[in-house]
Amino acid sequence: MSYKSIVKALSIVLVVIIMTSILPVVTVATSKLATKPGLELLYGNIASMKISPLFKYEEYLNNPFADSGLEIINVSFGIEVLEEIKLRPNQIRCIIVASKNANILEIAKLTKGILSVVELARYKLVFAWIERDKILELARIPEVIAITPDIRIDVGVRNIVFTGESKGIEPTLEWAREIIGASRVHEMGYTGSGVTVGIVDTGVDFASPELGYDAIARDESGLPLTIDADQLGFAITNLTVTKDPKTGLLDTYNKTVYIFSPIFRALIKARIRYYWNASLIESKSGVYHFGFLQVVMFGTRYIWVFHVPILVVDTVKPGVYDTVYFDLSSTYYQLALVNKILREKGKPYEPFPEPKPEWFDLSFNDEQPVRYGREIIARDFTGDNLPDFSLGILSGYFYDVWGLVKPLTTGPFNWKAPWVDWIGTGVYRGLDVGGNYVSVFYDFHSHGTSCACVVAARGRLNYTLRNIGEVKLTGIAPKAKIAAGQALWWGDVVTAQLWLAGYNYTYPWNWTYTGKPRVDIISNSWGVSVWPFWPMMGVGFDPISAFEDMITYETGVIICHAVGNGGPGYGTVVQPGGAVYVISVGASTEFEWRPIHGYLAGRSDEVVWWSNRGPNSLGMVKPDVVNIGAFAWTATRVWARGELSWRLFGGTSEATPMTAGVIALLIEAYRDRYGVNPPPDLVKVIIKSTAKDLGYDAFTQGSGRVDAYKAVKYVVNGEGLIAYTLSTSANANLELGYKYKPLRDTTLYPGVLIPGSKYTTTYVIEGVGKVKLKPVEFVFKGEIEEKIQFPGNVSRVFRIVPKEFIKDIDLLEISLTYNYIYFDKNVDYKPDNRFIVNIYDWVNDTNGNGVPDRNEMIYVTYVAVALSNTLETYVSIPASKFTGTPVVIVYR
Repeated sequence: MSYKSIVKALSIVLVVIIMTSILPVVTVATSKLATKPGLELLYGNIASMKISPLFKYEEYLNNPFADSGLEIINVSFGIEVLEEIKLRPNQIRCIIVASKNANILEIAKLTKGILSVVELARYKLVFAWIERDKILELARIPEVIAITPDIRIDVGVRNIVFTGESKGIEPTLEWAREIIGASRVHEMGYTGSGVTVGIVDTGVDFASPELGYDAIARDESGLPLTIDADQLGFAITNLTVTKDPKTGLLDTYNKTVYIFSPIFRALIKARIRYYWNASLIESKSGVYHFGFLQVVMFGTRYIWVFHVPILVVDTVKPGVYDTVYFDLSSTYYQLALVNKILREKGKPYEPFPEPKPEWFDLSFNDEQPVRYGREIIARDFTGDNLPDFSLGILSGYFYDVWGLVKPLTTGPFNWKAPWVDWIGTGVYRGLDVGGNYVSVFYDFHSHGTSCACVVAARGRLNYTLRNIGEVKLTGIAPKAKIAAGQALWWGDVVTAQLWLAGYNYTYPWNWTYTGKPRVDIISNSWGVSVWPFWPMMGVGFDPISAFEDMITYETGVIICHAVGNGGPGYGTVVQPGGAVYVISVGASTEFEWRPIHGYLAGRSDEVVWWSNRGPNSLGMVKPDVVNIGAFAWTATRVWARGELSWRLFGGTSEATPMTAGVIALLIEAYRDRYGVNPPPDLVKVIIKSTAKDLGYDAFTQGSGRVDAYKAVKYVVNGEGLIAYTLSTSANANLELGYKYKPLRDTTLYPGVLIPGSKYTTTYVIEGVGKVKLKPVEFVFKGEIEEKIQFPGNVSRVFRIVPKEFIKDIDLLEISLTYNYIYFDKNVDYKPDNRFIVNIYDWVNDTNGNGVPDRNEMIYVTYVAVALSNTLETYVSIPASKFTGTPVVIVYR
């Protein structure tokens, strides 16, 4: 183990380090992934060089359960499955990168349907369904540059490891608001009112007690600004039934119904085994529409797949269907019953209450009508006025990525139809006026709802905390509205962002900008490590980064994007988190919640070790800023019991919506001051110029930790300074082939320089205050190296860092390296032994035993855990962080 100290020293000349990017190679362990037969033959000619190797592993990569580690529980009642009809057999969703002059009709003839085409600066992105045996033929088209499968994105939740002392309630947004200055902005009267933030993620559950109707953004028609871009919540309701006037029972028994299963890519043909009661529900035409919604929920212990009965009714005008009923009670009973069986068998179980037989009533009479204006689909079963079971809301819109809408009205589902039958798709309202389908917008995971609550939780509930008192889980911008896109695949995150940014789908496959964005900000807490085709792998010049740059420039929508949780290595920023014009966000720490457990409060404002580092592949500084991402408890989706609708949240996934919330405050203040929206480049410059310097290098912290108060104060009265240049944007545009007018940025980026050449740029400094410009060089000061041993069964070893060693330094680095064979005894890429490292301020030896105990130490930074035999953690400006004795503890 070694300690290293680094100081910033004044240099005679300004030293600019230009980092060249090395394109990574995509490798996949074939021992774990089953390859598709026949594709090996494609890799021996020029055309095949355009084909991504990920086609071999497409089935594995697109399985949402492949790496969850959770058992699937299938709860199905009221039906007898007759047949499973595979959707689009032998077809793959793909992304085709084509030149600007490509003939899309020629490409379309080799597909089973082009979904959409997006024009970028240097090429076109074509999203399509293709048959596997057409891949090589498509690649032979000269204008086709690359073909890759449309794969799942990573929502950024799998890489975070929380190692705390308790799993109790720790609602820490209270302290996060204080640290970043959002509470002071609220006192100024700015709360995000009138600002709309779009969350592109796993969905948003607006039934969460901290969201509700007040948080739903709406369009001019009053419909929720939600788009189910994955078509995850699509339900077929084209079965027509009538009601017995005497019993009130619907004649559903023994009827055949089709259930859409998006996760398993199938239509389930089933026979209904029950009658449903609708005696109190009147249809103007006398004809009801019936069906089932297949729901997938990632619970705490299992993945739950279940079917919810749906009734669609025309309550005002005959034949115009306007209202939906969901049999929540019967569904909830079945889930609680299965959970009880699991518990009685001694298996892990979810927090469902004891099932009550009266819930299983096979009736819609006791359910709330769902229609536009009253869209929330949720119910309280425990009597505490909190919803215990939620399906989200009736969606405003959905994207028909599977091509199901047309066959529902024209029939049949002919997956062998010629390509011309599948031209284009569309964006549709979530409730079909003909009653044939319903789209439900829900959060299958909780990640998206947590992001939304970080931005705009209303702070309705009080939380009583031990040793603290009563606090609220108020978001950063508690009056902001939330729009949302549910999207898991590359093509669908593009769709969701286009729609939120104000584009409309134009048949057969184009997107047209309306001139009016639907949102002010888009918050993206997802990404992938590499674009799956080598000429476009580089972060910052990959196609999705180019797409987000286009959105920002053409619409003025501000995009905040997480840089990912795979640090601390340099150059680890995910795509498209390293895009030039987005605000890229890393994660910093706060530990003010520790007194809840009787421990001493912790420090804040370190860059957490797993936050990804820059630069991007162009060599530009990324991230732009950091914000709190380790950790906070936030409100989240409703699952099983309403009083448990919060969770520990963290990572750059948390830091990104926190930054989006700050920008919502800034936009409200700017509108109040100037009467117009601020341009996105000015917002970026203000956020970066007013950030707090944490003492880390730029590739780690960007400009520093976001400071909401300083940013808004600059907008309101010009207090403070901002600095920017147009040269960075101009140089990036030149390299990327953009024709955009240069935008402002604080970052220095000279483009490609020949060794020995010089570069000159001009910075503009605005505001009120004193300016001091100085060149800075990071200088290595010293190192202490120690060998440590763990005697016997000892689980931890500590070392004291000399106070003199950290005096007058800017950064303390702790590195731990140990033998690989100890880490991975069998060399099978599965860790057998691991260590954890953390740094504490040992403020007192209360019991006098000469050993730092947990209630004697203050957290200084978050623990370092790695899937490798080396790990690092850091403390910036260490002399200001330790009032007692600096101590490093290694756990095994």
